[in-house]
Parts: sequence; structure tokens; C-alpha cells
Amino acid sequence: MAHQVHVVFTGVVSINPITGAYIDKNGDTATPATIKEVLVSEHQHRVIPDASIPNSVGRPTIKEYIELEADDDFVVRHIDQYIIITYETTTP
Repeated sequence: MAHQVHVVFTGVVSINPITGAYIDKNGDTATPATIKEVLVSEHQHRVIPDASIPNSVGRPTIKEYIELEADDDFVVRHIDQYIIITYETTTP
């Protein structure tokens, strides 16, 4: 059986410095950010969620994502400022 490959994109997102939660400055969710929240937010490089890759849900940091993938027997094949490619090290 073939190995699984995960390809996720990364990007800079606004994060609440107190709670660490994602700030929706574009109004794409039911609770868009206030102007004050955007002004005091931090910008962090995080994984962009992909519904087909469970470990990407919740916009984890790059380090957290790699650790979650490692727990599922995936290793990093490629990483740069835009993309992370991991592949499964064991066959099911």
C-alpha cells in the first residue's frame, strides 16, 4: 500500500496575545474581530487549516503541527515559508 502524503500551507495570521486564539479580521466567521482586537493582535506564522488533514485544524504553530504529525508517524519531507510536506513512515 502507498504511503500517505500531507501538504499544508502556512501563513501569517493574527492571534490574540492573551488567549492565543485566531482573530478573524476579515469577518469570515460568526464572530468577526473588533478593531481593538485587531490593533492589539500578534502576527504569527501558522498552519492554514485543511479539512482533509486533521492535524492542521485549529491553526497550530509550525512546531505544534510537526509534533502532531510525528505522533501519527509522519515525517517532514519539505518545509519552507509557504508549505510543509510530510509523509507516513509506516504502511497500514
